[in-house]
Amino acid sequence: LLKNSTQFVKYLNRRDVQRKLGVNKRFETCSKAGDFGIDTIMPFETLLPDLLDAGVRGLNLRLSEILLSDN
Repeated sequence: LLKNSTQFVKYLNRRDVQRKLGVNKRFETCSKAGDFGIDTIMPFETLLPDLLDAGVRGLNLRLSEILLSDN
């Protein structure tokens, strides 16, 4: 979970951001009570180039800039 997830969700729910993302659903934080027992950290750097080459669109976010912005 993000340390400042409230700010991140607030940013993602802004109309201008949702318009840019092409979504109209409200984002919300996930529950801390979930079962994360099967979650594992997996490297994606070997898979990502193939996904992008296959036409899968990605979103490039710099969380530090989002969380530190005045908006």
